[in-house]
Amino acid sequence: MNSHQKVIDLLRDEVKKAGNQKNFAEKHGICKSTLSLVISGQMEPSATFCKIVGYKKIRETRYIPA
Repeated sequence: MNSHQKVIDLLRDEVKKAGNQKNFAEKHGICKSTLSLVISGQMEPSATFCKIVGYKKIRETRYIPA
């Protein structure tokens, strides 16, 4: 499992603990519609979502032959 999917799975677990997406979004000050897109896999988790579940989002640049 890649870290992207791990963050989504952790978010889903936290939403279950909160009772529903609305409660989770209100607790963390995030938009419910964005949360829905992230946990459905339609949007990549932002740094904010990663931080909520204890991850840090980083980007790395790689150079490969053309």
